[in-house]
Amino acid sequence: MAPCTGNQSKEDYHHIVAQVRQFLEGRDHELLDDLRTQMGVAAEREEFEEAARLRDRLFNIERTLEKQRIMKVVEEAEKVFEKRRVKISDEKLEEVMRPIIEGHQPSSAKGKLIEIYKIVQIPSSTPMFIFYTNFPKAIKEAYTRFIENKIRKEFDFSGVPLQIFFREK
Repeated sequence: MAPCTGNQSKEDYHHIVAQVRQFLEGRDHELLDDLRTQMGVAAEREEFEEAARLRDRLFNIERTLEKQRIMKVVEEAEKVFEKRRVKISDEKLEEVMRPIIEGHQPSSAKGKLIEIYKIVQIPSSTPMFIFYTNFPKAIKEAYTRFIENKIRKEFDFSGVPLQIFFREK
């Protein structure tokens, strides 16, 4: 592969180095397009051995990229699995969520103020949060989603299924 062996010209060697640089810099789409173009040119010139060599290089790069994508998915799944086990103390929940709740109170029920008294996380296979309130049935779905999104953001639960319940105290 190196020009010093006499098997390749300096230009070809520099072109391969440029392709390796593209790959390492994450510009794989450019690299794949370049290889497809080169393969097409080689086939048009009836340089079938060169076209086959380029096809094999293209295949190997695509296979490597696919393995990298699979590993990223596996790594992300492992992170989500670990986040599912996180237990947040009642004190921390109150400290973080109380100002959020006070800044965005749930809608009143039949003219009565809805109060949230306490927030706890209970043990379960996925994070489950209980909000104790005076009118749990009056909490609208939109408010539940609001609370869920705030918990996700504040405690880094992205990708983790959460369960939010409102119960009467």
